[in-house]
Amino acid sequence: MHRFKLLGVALVAVGVAVAVTAAAAFATMALPEYTVQTGWTGSSGAGKLSNTAAKSSISCTSGSNAGGAEASKKLGTFALEFKGCTAEALGSKVKCNSEGDATEVILTVGTWHLVLQVSGTGSHETLVWFLVKPTTVKCTSLVTIEVQGNVLGKIEEESKTKAALQVNVNASGGQQYTSFENDNGESVGASLVSNINKGSFSTATEESANNHIVTAKETEIIN
Repeated sequence: MHRFKLLGVALVAVGVAVAVTAAAAFATMALPEYTVQTGWTGSSGAGKLSNTAAKSSISCTSGSNAGGAEASKKLGTFALEFKGCTAEALGSKVKCNSEGDATEVILTVGTWHLVLQVSGTGSHETLVWFLVKPTTVKCTSLVTIEVQGNVLGKIEEESKTKAALQVNVNASGGQQYTSFENDNGESVGASLVSNINKGSFSTATEESANNHIVTAKETEIIN
């Protein structure tokens, strides 16, 4: 068990698009959960959404987040607002915002689930699976980016001095985590895609570090 006062966050990832395949090597398991149902608020550092095929990206400088857990304490909802969002387009840096939001602000909302990634040796890591409602981003009147899918983040560490839990969503040549095991011992795939100006969807990656959230009540992760 890991004691903490913070939960994890989500970054831009949208809709639910998963591939489920049987994984007979693993037995049925219980998913991790929090011991207390509670809400939270917090802050996030810089983030980036990249489209692999188009070699384009949107970068944001900071963010704030809020959310809470449902009665099962294994899942809940989140809202993440990123600020200072820009992209390279038309040969220069342009300001980006989610549809209907202020300049340089991208708002994503959705649900989170606590899940496990299990290795062949039986060891496991606790991950957070973020599923976000479809998001449309405008970068000038000439560039529209749509994002959909879902993304996995890792609960990295707890700060003993600040009672802070950090959740990182990492990508380097591709998303760090692309699948997890559900409570039926099945492998579930996580994927994120985006397009530009209504073109074909292609693989996208999400990066977000320094995601800190303070819960209203002290809680633990157990599994």
